[in-house]
Amino acid sequence: MAAVPSMQGLGPAGPPAARQGAASGAFPSCCCPGSPSIVGSTSSNGISSKRGEGQVKSAAKAENEAVTRGLNRYIRRKKYDNIEYYLPALLAAKGQLIRSGYLLAQDPNSARVMLREGAFAGLRDNVRAVGEYAGQQGHAEEGSAAVTGFFKALEAYDYVLLQGARNKDGIDKEGSEAKLNAAVAALDKIVALVPDGMVSKAQQIVDELEAQVQAEREELAAEQAKQVQQKLEGLL
Repeated sequence: MAAVPSMQGLGPAGPPAARQGAASGAFPSCCCPGSPSIVGSTSSNGISSKRGEGQVKSAAKAENEAVTRGLNRYIRRKKYDNIEYYLPALLAAKGQLIRSGYLLAQDPNSARVMLREGAFAGLRDNVRAVGEYAGQQGHAEEGSAAVTGFFKALEAYDYVLLQGARNKDGIDKEGSEAKLNAAVAALDKIVALVPDGMVSKAQQIVDELEAQVQAEREELAAEQAKQVQQKLEGLL
């Protein structure tokens, strides 16, 4: 089994542990619509072949890389002076976290890799930025709890994926999906404590980038189909 690289916020292996020195800070309490269960988002039949698994993993990786390139210009890593720079990456990380669930049953190791690339590459900085912003608003205790809770939930999900990758009998699908849902809910608690207007603006940025990625993908597919057609015509 190929080694999974470490990342900011997650180590390469081992049981989940409480993060010490988590960024302090919180936002005023506010309502956050509950995220839909990730369990119901995957096909009941699963991916029926290695070819299908490869297509899912390739598509997920390509989407992560493309979205991350677009997000890089919105992320600032030295000063937490404007929380709006960090929100798009957090929202993109949420989408990437959800997409990892599409792989957890077929290839838990690849699901773990998704927690260490793309929008997750700067996850600790982005979450710390939210905690710093929260502290500036005078809600340090709530923000610290949200940050710590998220990383605990993320580590718990990563650990169950690790166990599944090592287990010859495969992963505990029900248990891993529960951990995934908990991690998504914990991330929602962080995002939901940011003013709604900022979140909406950040979501618009992510939506535009994802639409651009989809358009580029369709354009590439059309060009490839055209090339295949031309080759076939040349053989006739």
